[in-house]
Amino acid sequence: MWHSICWANLTVPKGIKTCIKTFFLSCNKGNIDHFQIQGIERVTAPYRGGDMLQKILKREVFWIFTLDTRLPKGMNSEFDISCYYH
Repeated sequence: MWHSICWANLTVPKGIKTCIKTFFLSCNKGNIDHFQIQGIERVTAPYRGGDMLQKILKREVFWIFTLDTRLPKGMNSEFDISCYYH
């Protein structure tokens, strides 16, 4: 999540075009004072080891589908989830 927060904070005020920036600018007229990010789950390291990034990506896919945030209802369009969702 920290990587996502840093990326969003760097791209919203600058000229980089992302889904988050486009959505944010359309809703708040670019006022960065109202920009917030909230975590919805803490992913812990697997007890017996394993690939932490793979576990995080699987949970991200779970939440994308649970919250129904794929386009056109949400902003998740550029993320290929076919290899993580079973």
